[in-house]
Amino acid sequence: MFCVDTILKPLAAVLLLLRFLPFAVTALILMDTPFEEQKERLHGVYFVGTIVNLVGNLLLLVFVNALCLGTPRVFTKFAQILRLDCSYQDLGALAAASVICVFLAGMLGLGLRRFYYEEDWMGFSVRGKGVLCLIGAVWVPVLIAACGAVYLGTEHISIQEICRKTTEEAPSPVNGEMRETEISYVTLYNDGPLDCALNRVSLSESEKNLNAYSFRDITIPAGGTARLSSAYTAGLELKSSGGSVVYLSDGDGKLLDNVLIPALAEGESYRRTAEGGGDWEIVRIMEPEQEAATVPPPVFSHESGFYENAFELTLQAKEGLEIYYTLDGNIPDENSIRYTKSILVTDASLQENVWSMREFDANVLLSSLLPLVDKARRIGNRQDAKKMPPVRVFTDRRFFH
Repeated sequence: MFCVDTILKPLAAVLLLLRFLPFAVTALILMDTPFEEQKERLHGVYFVGTIVNLVGNLLLLVFVNALCLGTPRVFTKFAQILRLDCSYQDLGALAAASVICVFLAGMLGLGLRRFYYEEDWMGFSVRGKGVLCLIGAVWVPVLIAACGAVYLGTEHISIQEICRKTTEEAPSPVNGEMRETEISYVTLYNDGPLDCALNRVSLSESEKNLNAYSFRDITIPAGGTARLSSAYTAGLELKSSGGSVVYLSDGDGKLLDNVLIPALAEGESYRRTAEGGGDWEIVRIMEPEQEAATVPPPVFSHESGFYENAFELTLQAKEGLEIYYTLDGNIPDENSIRYTKSILVTDASLQENVWSMREFDANVLLSSLLPLVDKARRIGNRQDAKKMPPVRVFTDRRFFH
């Protein structure tokens, strides 16, 4: 696994270069001849055969690779693969496409050769045979390495977290309304350098039947996780008293990971202390309000008060978090303004006072503002402060991302 991972970049580049191999195979088969008298025919074959070769193999390049890679935007996908912004399975798809294209290119070359050379169409020179063997000697090991990457990619998958039972809001399958639903889940982690599809990965609570629960259309990004909810793990029978074992295996029945689950109360999960490794511990799954309380508030570049001149207000949050804010006193949510650059705070005396026009209960207002980070600004003459609408910036910790 380590050896394959270290050559992924050159392997991807070579696999992409193999897209040109069918053109070379067709040309070699068509133009090679061991007979002196047939060389005169090459002048007529060259022009027409080259056009057929280019058009035919270009169509093969597009359609076969689109079929194997599962996308019509094959050249965009090629660029992603060259940057290793792809999955292990994409490398296998490139290898499969190469086999199909080379085979069809060979058939195309033999068909053209039969048309031009008639009864002598099977006659190849020693040089031509040697070149074909040399191509095969380079081509086959690359295909083997690509297939090895596909199979070894699953060895980067491990179990990160298991929750036997918890409650969270989820849309109703009937009307789509949000409601509290009991769920269980298993979180898997990919510590590999490429994305990995889970089509060859299975979960089970029995070592005798490792392929009990398999997954389709799920891909874990490189260095990322995927949470498999009850829709995939509903059959896992995890005892509340503990003692259950969850097995993770590949499509060939090879054991990738296994975890002995202790007794877990509702709302508790069993997870690793570090991604992809570390010891296991029982943790309490936090409610959204509790989780929000652990998020540090943003840092404002200016304090509350009166200001004579306009200024740029900047906000800073913990790395990896995003800030959503409002300027009219409303509580921010994910549909509010997302902070991307400094906010210009100016004299708002000529603007409509949207804050004072709102109708609300004072007690409700105070209780709603308590969890908020509230910074109010007045800009202008202090003597006219009562006539001026405040410019307020509210940001709710619950809507950090």
